[in-house]
Amino acid sequence: MTLACGFARCHRMSKNQFATIVTLTAASIAFVIRFYEHDPSEDAYNKEVVVARSVDPVTGFKTLVVATDLPQGKGLVVVIIPVTGQLDVKALARQ
Repeated sequence: MTLACGFARCHRMSKNQFATIVTLTAASIAFVIRFYEHDPSEDAYNKEVVVARSVDPVTGFKTLVVATDLPQGKGLVVVIIPVTGQLDVKALARQ
């Protein structure tokens, strides 16, 4: 698994400050962190990553954690979607 980090603060933070890294380490899942130069004028980080890393956008995914207050219960939902996609919040609410 490859994690991409384009923020300057990534270089200064310890591995214990990233929940994803802590979780992967605890689950003994091998991963590599790849850094890239973030363009501050870019607002679509996910697309920026696939361009900076020269990977096919079809192979890239983003993980979103959404807090819900749905009739069937409150909690967190993890959504994994292609980097080229957007979360349909209304569709999520219908689930």
